[in-house]
Amino acid sequence: MDIKINMANTKISDKAKVLSNMTVSSISDINVGMDRVEIKDEAEFLNNLTDVQIDELLSKLKDQAQLLEKTGEEYEEIRNLLADVQQSRFPAREILKQYLPNLLTGTLANIFGNIMMK
Repeated sequence: MDIKINMANTKISDKAKVLSNMTVSSISDINVGMDRVEIKDEAEFLNNLTDVQIDELLSKLKDQAQLLEKTGEEYEEIRNLLADVQQSRFPAREILKQYLPNLLTGTLANIFGNIMMK
């Protein structure tokens, strides 16, 4: 079973909750795409990611960075995210939320989707 979620030209705001309690099992291919998505105010997006899922996501992003061309856009995005997580006083969860629109494209969408759906 495949799952494909695409969000484009979307504003998530006020007290909206999006994909906050989503659970799926036995999925072979998950693709989550976001393009021009704005998350603001008290909106919640993927708020129920556990610390274990966040750690796994960061670990897989580190692994992926090793495989990417060092001059590519995806590599730069991952490198910046990981640097922000390491240097920031804010929780990794908050930093990930800032990077979500850029993370949910291409190869990174599958990494994120697979962790999110476990």
